[in-house]
Amino acid sequence: MWYVIRVPTGKEEEVKNLCRRQIDKNLLNDCFCPKYESVYKKKGQRRIVVRILFPGYLFLDTDQIELVHEALRGIPELTKVLKTGDEFIPITTEEQAFVIQHGNAEHVFEMSFGYMEGDEVIITSGAFAGYQGVLKHVDRHNRYGVMEIDMFGRITEMQFGLEIVSRVEG
Repeated sequence: MWYVIRVPTGKEEEVKNLCRRQIDKNLLNDCFCPKYESVYKKKGQRRIVVRILFPGYLFLDTDQIELVHEALRGIPELTKVLKTGDEFIPITTEEQAFVIQHGNAEHVFEMSFGYMEGDEVIITSGAFAGYQGVLKHVDRHNRYGVMEIDMFGRITEMQFGLEIVSRVEG
């Protein structure tokens, strides 16, 4: 099952590496931080950068969350497993399927490309090819989109790489 831990924003990679080193591999199947590709131009050159998809969160794949929680106490960075009351709550199967469906094997959401038809964005390739959901915001200049998804038991804004390559009238 997948669980989510809260970590200091900007320290996700550091805490991920500490978890992988300090937690017994028999307890922890995987520890990862979903990311997304983004494109930007600098001095006329297009560059792809990889950014954190959910800043301040790490995902743990374990069937023994109580033992992993105990092991997390040995990590110097403040880490907190998300829970309700005294019970650790795994993410839902829908949330897990979302990360698996749109991310690649390394949990990276690849850059998406699409076009605008009137006010509607049609995504033709990338992690969200064929996505029919509502985009909250599209920044064509900085090449990203923002959508609201149900994650961590609440509605969360998620930024992802999106390049609009053309606008179609009609």
